[in-house]
Amino acid sequence: MKYNWYSKFVPLKLWNDFYSLTGGYSFLEENKQTKEVRIGFLAVIQPEACLEISDIDDLMKIQKHREANNHYPQPFENIKKN
Repeated sequence: MKYNWYSKFVPLKLWNDFYSLTGGYSFLEENKQTKEVRIGFLAVIQPEACLEISDIDDLMKIQKHREANNHYPQPFENIKKN
């Protein structure tokens, strides 16, 4: 099954109360002016109002978060490590 990594902004309170407690979502950045957090997550079908992640830095943040929590799949799990 083909899947992609997506991002969206959520209110800071929703991040704290729900998304940060759910292993499938990764913190990417916080906008202190709008009090929003941009999160990254995996989906088979592109969710409405979400952007596909192509930025390597964002994918690396997701990779590190998912490795630390032993969650799969990971963005770079098929790349051999030296």
